[in-house]
Amino acid sequence: MNDKPKPLRISADGLRPKYRWRLDDYGAAGALTADQRHTLCERFGFSADQAGELSLKLGFVLDRASEGATVPVDRQKAAEKARAAMVAGLSALMDAATILTAAIERLDPLDTSTSTDPLWAQRFSELHTDWDRVILDIEDLHRRLGFIADQEDVAFDLSAVDLRKVPDVRREQVLEVFFTFWEGIGHPLGISFNPATNERGGKLLDFAQLTTSFLLDPVASDTADDADEWEVPLEDRPEPMDVPTGLPPVISKNTIAADLQRFKKARQSR
Repeated sequence: MNDKPKPLRISADGLRPKYRWRLDDYGAAGALTADQRHTLCERFGFSADQAGELSLKLGFVLDRASEGATVPVDRQKAAEKARAAMVAGLSALMDAATILTAAIERLDPLDTSTSTDPLWAQRFSELHTDWDRVILDIEDLHRRLGFIADQEDVAFDLSAVDLRKVPDVRREQVLEVFFTFWEGIGHPLGISFNPATNERGGKLLDFAQLTTSFLLDPVASDTADDADEWEVPLEDRPEPMDVPTGLPPVISKNTIAADLQRFKKARQSR
């Protein structure tokens, strides 16, 4: 009989530190603002209705309540790491109480009965009382955390997730919206490639990059060169490792090209 505990499953949304989708509770207007829809119309010749349709579909896949991806986390390891963190927390709380006690002991011999300023003397006495209260609060936290730490499966440390193995389902869904929309209004799903500069180009890439710049939350991160990202085997998942390039954040051209190949391949197999 296999008694191994089932793994925890947590949402993959937000796990990629450099690549965060702007999830929200989108309404009838969808994920794009009026100004963003207008920009797309001017840049790519969309009609207002077409831009509205695109916005609505993007709102569906980026709605906070819509289904994203979950990733497994080893339950036992996560519980053990949480237990270790609580034990360390108990030790830190005890150290804090010791340090504060030593600080107050330095104040105990001080006398204010002959102070020439009764107001500040009173405030000094109140400060002493407040410090005593802080120590009692820390001791109470230590006691309560000690009880909690003795229980099983109370908390889990989820920091051990391998981000390289976290699929970005939101990205795949967004790009599928782009591809089907682009093809649906009569444009070919094509990307140009310049062998002299090793760069990809074309209106589809420009459209996808501009639109994703509207859909990603800007985060502080180093910019990355994706020049060789397209060499990642398409059979691996996830691929490629998503890193936005430049500010505002955008999906790299090589990521879009890889996802377009996956999209076409998946459609052919249906």
